[in-house]
Amino acid sequence: MRSRMFVAAIVAACGISTGVHAQSQTLKQGEIANIKALTCTFPTSVVATWNNDGAPEPKVRPSGTLTLEITEIAAADGSAVVAGKDVNVQVYGWNIHFLEAGASGRMAITTVFAQTSTGNKLKAVHSRTDYLPIDLPGFKSQPEVAQFYGDCEIK
Repeated sequence: MRSRMFVAAIVAACGISTGVHAQSQTLKQGEIANIKALTCTFPTSVVATWNNDGAPEPKVRPSGTLTLEITEIAAADGSAVVAGKDVNVQVYGWNIHFLEAGASGRMAITTVFAQTSTGNKLKAVHSRTDYLPIDLPGFKSQPEVAQFYGDCEIK
């Protein structure tokens, strides 16, 4: 009897969770692939560095806004332009991802979700990593790790 009640509770919770998730979507699955241009604004970011003991230390930076123009989006062809550079595009479910890989090893990924934040803007996150080893007297470079949070306006 207890196991039936437990299973019923799990099924009910999944149904409620799925219903809430489905109601919060603003674009239908696949509609995000029709977007041709975005202006993304990221007012909050987290950067991480490693201390002398090798432990990562994340820090929230609430000031300084990153703005990205994403144009010429052709999801079917897997291409777009971000800040003047050609990037790869992937659409999966309710997400569209823009991937920029630099020759030096820099990687930047911008993900736009099919859910609104404020007004008609879509929630988005931008992540980037980079490392260029420099070892000088009194200075040793660290990998750059940053994640930015904001939203994108459909153009």
